Amino acid sequence: MRNKTTQTLSLIAVACVMLAALTSIVQSRAEQPGSFPEFSSYRTLPAGTSVLYEALRRSPGMTADRNIQPLGTVHFNDAAVLLLGILPISLIGDGPWFADMEELAGKGNRVIIGLLPHRTRFIQPEKDQLEDALQRWNIRLAFVHRTDVRDDEEDQLTPGWPMYFAQSKGWDNIRSENGKPVVIRKTLGKGSIVLMTNSFLLTNAALVEDRQTAFLSNLIGPVHRTIFDETHFGIEETGSIAALARRYRLQGLVLGLVLVASLFIWKSAAGFPPLWDRLQPVQVAKGEDTASAFLNLL
Repeated sequence: MRNKTTQTLSLIAVACVMLAALTSIVQSRAEQPGSFPEFSSYRTLPAGTSVLYEALRRSPGMTADRNIQPLGTVHFNDAAVLLLGILPISLIGDGPWFADMEELAGKGNRVIIGLLPHRTRFIQPEKDQLEDALQRWNIRLAFVHRTDVRDDEEDQLTPGWPMYFAQSKGWDNIRSENGKPVVIRKTLGKGSIVLMTNSFLLTNAALVEDRQTAFLSNLIGPVHRTIFDETHFGIEETGSIAALARRYRLQGLVLGLVLVASLFIWKSAAGFPPLWDRLQPVQVAKGEDTASAFLNLL
């Protein structure tokens, strides 16, 4: 019986060690710089925006936060909301996305949308579809040169302004390159929407190689809070049990439940108290003989 108890406890210990090791491996893998998408504020490589996030967070009178909640459920006021690395082709027919942007701006926020001057590598959209991706806002896109769309390269970090706004009726021009508008703005409700044809100037690489502080300051505007949206990269809080446990610091409760479960398994396997191994003397109960029992029955 002792051997069975030892085996059970050893199995539980090995399972706990394997679970801890697996959790550590997954966590270390997720924390690697290359695990996060390009233009994400979590990414510390050249294509990330972690430098800008840290700079704004440490600047006097400024705050910077990350949003991992669905945009349709968040409530920001007087903040600059950054959505970077947006593929124009992904916005075709996405009415709810346009509605969310307009709602954010209507509440007094400055919604800054940085586009990505690339097509996807494997799915080549029609030229008219790409140019009219922002048709809902009376905007038409165009490329300076046909070779600006580099389908054979995986790296989406492109300096300069290869794409521009060929049509932007009702929008104010903020910045032009070679006479072509590349950054435009439109007032909507209490706030505004700012569109950039390239997100490069906000990346870590640009802040090292081509830092344009005055442009970034004017881009963010007079607000004191900047929100880096991570949900359009797929980084979103799902509301799972594990997420709720981390949010409300219930790790101790989970550990206690695991301990109680382990004790229950040990009790079920070993018995409590454990059985006595030595032979017990046979106890004989003395009673009356058959005659006395028959008389008592009568």
